[in-house]
Amino acid sequence: MQQYHDALRTVLEHGIPSSDRTGTGTISHFGLQSRYPLADGFPLVTTKKLHVKSIIHELLWFLKGDTNIRYLKENGVSIWDEWADENGDLGPVYGRQWRDFGGVDQIATLVEMIRKSPDSRRLIVSAWNPPDVPHMALPPCHTMWQVRILGGKLHLQLYQRSADMFLGVPFNIASYALLAVMLAHVTGYEPGDFIHSIGDAHIYSNHMEQVQTQLARAPRPLPALRITRQVPSIFDFRYEDFEITGYDPHPPSRRPWRYERGMITLIVARARNGAIGKGNTIPWHAPEDLAAFQRETTGGAVIMGRRTWESLPFKPLKNRLNIVVSRDAAVWETVAPTPEAAVQMAQAAGHARIYGIGGSSVYAALMPLAHRLLVTEVDMDVDGADAFFPAFDEGAWRVIWERRLREDGPGCVLREWVR
Repeated sequence: MQQYHDALRTVLEHGIPSSDRTGTGTISHFGLQSRYPLADGFPLVTTKKLHVKSIIHELLWFLKGDTNIRYLKENGVSIWDEWADENGDLGPVYGRQWRDFGGVDQIATLVEMIRKSPDSRRLIVSAWNPPDVPHMALPPCHTMWQVRILGGKLHLQLYQRSADMFLGVPFNIASYALLAVMLAHVTGYEPGDFIHSIGDAHIYSNHMEQVQTQLARAPRPLPALRITRQVPSIFDFRYEDFEITGYDPHPPSRRPWRYERGMITLIVARARNGAIGKGNTIPWHAPEDLAAFQRETTGGAVIMGRRTWESLPFKPLKNRLNIVVSRDAAVWETVAPTPEAAVQMAQAAGHARIYGIGGSSVYAALMPLAHRLLVTEVDMDVDGADAFFPAFDEGAWRVIWERRLREDGPGCVLREWVR
């Protein structure tokens, strides 16, 4: 599935760091499309193993119009568990919208229209129902899909507003490709292409290492999917009706590092000789690094020493809790006597993301407490520097992601380190 690998690379190369509702952090690329000809084989990702049972049962569950996880749990599928209430209900999610959108059974209507008006460009199913969205446990990510009959083949295009490229997208590709095969089967057409159109395509920061592992693997031949009997209706499919042969995925990759609420990140740009400042200024001009700093820290708590605070051209840093480490309480309205006390202050204020942003003494004090380092390596030496990032034991850390911010003048590479 080279198409999927190409999509991952597009996000890695062109994605922009972005915050998200989970507090984990992502790189996001807006607007992405991939095409999977189903004649080439069934599009199950082979560079990692997918749980095919979950894919099939979830789709059958959608088609039933079900919105309670009981059926899924009875069949060993747990992917919706964390969003269900104490009764197992999820609210009016996909199944409800597909089968009862304001009283319309969209699936039955779609099949009838394919049979009666195969040239129609109105073969559309929507899961995005604005009045119902607030009542859903999880608003639909795959918001709508369209069928088109061309040249005796049934093609299906999905529009997905938000896509987790590592965890979710391989599952989504297989699920909607399976739906296309099922619809083609009951309407008498050959399966054509599955087209995946994505709005926000993102990779979470704690998946970067696994994505790199996956991209280093060579895709293997796609498996074959066979429907084992003639199924008369889209609603009559059973799990036993599907046979997948030739699926030979690579083994599981290393378990991902997981970002947890309240973790401490040190964020810094350093020269080749470790310099971070000279005369209380940044001794280089790299607007791309400043933009990455802005995107990463906005909404979080930033901890800095007094000299760093005084060096800021505009104070405070907007949309962040600014905590200055100083013995002088008059420096700023939020002052802590030590970096450790500043961390406690940020935690007490309920901040999910806490950053140490300088200078040297703050970095040194927070290094033993830090869970994550965001280090921009600046390709230059700074003569006469008077502030340096403290050395750390690189053997106790690992790089899970890196991205070149600029090529020269000076060149900058941003790396994410975790313990």
